[in-house]
Amino acid sequence: MPERNVDILEINYIRFMRFILISVFLVFTSSSHAQTCDLLTLEGVWLDPFDNQQINVLCTNESWDEIYSYPSWLMRDMEGNVIAEEQVEYFGIAGPSFHRLVTTEPWPDNTDSMPVTMELWTGFSEALACSFVWEFVPRELQWTGTGDQGCFPVRVVAYSNEINGCSLSLSLENGVGENVWSEVLEIDESTQFVAQSDSLCLSQFECYDLQAISSPTSYINMQLVDPADGMALNLNHWSYYSIFDEVMPLDTTFTLDLYGGNCSQDQSISASEVARDLMYPNPVNKGGRFRVPFVMGDEVTLWDGTGHRMDLDESVELMAPSVAGVYYIVVKSIHNTEVYTLIVK
Repeated sequence: MPERNVDILEINYIRFMRFILISVFLVFTSSSHAQTCDLLTLEGVWLDPFDNQQINVLCTNESWDEIYSYPSWLMRDMEGNVIAEEQVEYFGIAGPSFHRLVTTEPWPDNTDSMPVTMELWTGFSEALACSFVWEFVPRELQWTGTGDQGCFPVRVVAYSNEINGCSLSLSLENGVGENVWSEVLEIDESTQFVAQSDSLCLSQFECYDLQAISSPTSYINMQLVDPADGMALNLNHWSYYSIFDEVMPLDTTFTLDLYGGNCSQDQSISASEVARDLMYPNPVNKGGRFRVPFVMGDEVTLWDGTGHRMDLDESVELMAPSVAGVYYIVVKSIHNTEVYTLIVK
C-alpha cells in the first residue's frame, strides 16, 4: 500500500511539472509572438532609390499609450530568412516614423514583387511586438499613391549659416538637356537660415542633372525630402554637405539616378572646375583600388548615396567600398570643391 501511494505521488508530481512547463511555454510564446499592434499602421515598404542595400519603412502610431520602446523592424521572406534588419535609432514610435533597414546583400536589379513578413521588435530586439504579411514591391511608393515605378515626389530643403544670408539657385535638366524645373531659394535670418522649394516630381525612368549655384557662404546643406506636410524630418532621401574653409560660392552639378541604370556609367558629378582628370578606374570593383586627382592639403571624403560620410584612407590609391553602388568623392581645396561619382560594381 505505501508503494502505491508513492506511485500516485510521483505521477501527480510529473503531471504538475508538465502543467507548469506548458503554462510557462504558453505565456512565453504568447508574449514573444504577438501578432497585432493596436493603432500602428504600416504605410509603405520600399527599396531606397539611391541605395540598393537599404529598405525604407514608413509607419504611423496613433496610440497615446504604447510607443514601442527602442523599436527595430526586421524583414523576412516566407521561408523565415532575414532579408533586412534595422539597428535601433529611436526611443519609440510616435506619429509618423521613418526607418532604415540594411539588407543582407545588395538588392538585385529587378522589380518583382514578393510576399514578406515585417516584424516589429522592441527593447533592443528582445520582444516581438507584432508582425505584418506584406506584398513587397521594391519600387512602389505606396503612401504617395503613384504605383510601381511612378512619380517620385520630392522637395529641396537647404540650410546655410551665413550671417549675411545665402542665395541658392537650383535647376534640373533631364537626360536630353531640357530644363524641367528651376527655383531660387533665399536663406537668411528671416527664414531662420532654412528654405524649401516647391514640390517637384522625379521620374524613375529619367537621368537628371541638378545644378546648384550659391552666393558666397561657408556652409551649405541640401536635402531631397518628401514634400508632404510633417514628413520633411522623417523622409530625407538624399543629402549634400559642403563646409568651406572660407566664404566662397558653391557651383556644383549632381547626377540624380533613381535606382541606378538610367545614367551612363561614364557620366560624372562635376563642379565649378572640371580641368582635373576623372578618377580611374571608374567603375571599380568592390574593395578595389582607385585614384582621384588631389594635391597635398586637399580634403578628400567619401559619401554614400544617401549623404552619409564613410571612412576613407588618404593614400595615393584609395580603396573602394565593399558594397556595390553609387558613391560620391568630394575633393576640397582652398579655392575649389569638386565632386565625382564613383561606381562600385
